[in-house]
Amino acid sequence: MNLVVARKQFSVQKGTAKQRNISWEMTFKEWCEIWLESGQYHSRGRGRDNMVMCRKGDIGPYAIANVEIRSALSNKREAFALMRQSRGIGQIPEADSWLNRKDFDPEELDSWWDLI
Repeated sequence: MNLVVARKQFSVQKGTAKQRNISWEMTFKEWCEIWLESGQYHSRGRGRDNMVMCRKGDIGPYAIANVEIRSALSNKREAFALMRQSRGIGQIPEADSWLNRKDFDPEELDSWWDLI
């Protein structure tokens, strides 16, 4: 792990959380330890096959006991499902088939949120 690069990645993620009004309760050292212990730091990123640090159930702060390392795709799928649930929307067959496409890109998901 290149600490200069990691420090920038940490700052970007912390800043993004702040923009989203999500509390951040981790130090840089703790953030690094979570990534290193996961063995997935080399796969970190926002693309389909990358890994992300996400909050459990997409609620609460970014804190040691409330984060996990998962695939970006899995995290986006969960976020989409929670968004539908919070808006009282059931299954959307078109969206579900779209989410399960082999060429699905998690970055595309934001456009669906505007539709529901």
